[in-house]
Amino acid sequence: MDDGSIKSNQSKGVVFNTQGFTKRDIERLIGVLKSKFGLDAWERKQKEGYQIYISGNSLEKFLTETERWIYQSMRYKIPKARRT
Repeated sequence: MDDGSIKSNQSKGVVFNTQGFTKRDIERLIGVLKSKFGLDAWERKQKEGYQIYISGNSLEKFLTETERWIYQSMRYKIPKARRT
């Protein structure tokens, strides 16, 4: 749970630091995030490999699906829901 963060307070996108995984594994995980959870996700090329990025447009859905699993000590890494 410690290898990710928000992209910025403005975008509310969520970044997973998956640079240690293969591109194929990242593509598979993104496929599951899209098909099973309906999240708007894609890979982001970095110097060290690839990150998984979940768009701020999917933030509410992401929070609904993951909130119960996030340890209290890690909740500061999750952005607050967007204001409407």
